[in-house]
Amino acid sequence: MKKPELRRGKAFEELVARMETTLAPHGAIVTSPDFIRDRITNRMREVDASIRVPDGESTRLITVECRDHRKGKQDDRWIEQLVTKREKIGASLTVAVSSSGFSESAIISAKHFGIALRRLDEITVAEIAQEWAGLSKFKIEVLEHQFHATQIALFSLNNTPITPDQLRPDLLHRLRSDLTFTKFLISGGDDPPISAADLGRMVNAPYL
Repeated sequence: MKKPELRRGKAFEELVARMETTLAPHGAIVTSPDFIRDRITNRMREVDASIRVPDGESTRLITVECRDHRKGKQDDRWIEQLVTKREKIGASLTVAVSSSGFSESAIISAKHFGIALRRLDEITVAEIAQEWAGLSKFKIEVLEHQFHATQIALFSLNNTPITPDQLRPDLLHRLRSDLTFTKFLISGGDDPPISAADLGRMVNAPYL
């Protein structure tokens, strides 16, 4: 019998690590993989990852299922499976994560049945905290510590790489001292320069 294709890869493992780093300070428990009892068959069902979020005297269960491969968009059949599985294990939310995107029919079905669809490379820390776990008090101060610029590549207007020796000595020194929070990016007009951390907050603004 042919073994099923592995669904989880390094990118998903990194996502789980971000989930743990983001949610653990708020009392949420991230488990990957996890086994949850089926309310109908009484058997244990495997999920790629689970998030258990304290909610008063109860706990909300969020499941994250991933298909981390590049063999075309995920179709409606997977969504149908996740809808049934979510109901049988009693999850309040199931997030379907794919590295290859979703077909049109999958998107329509997911919207109808309340399955959250996400591309693996587009998930943000703020989204994990607010849209998945519902942490309304997730402050920007927490987000700031998630942005750590490790390297940058600069290009001129004609797309020619800019080398370090072409930068002003004072700017080069500031970037080497603090690449994350040095304000050096200019969007145009009279707007003040912004840092890599500022740019990260702008990308996550819809979720704050």
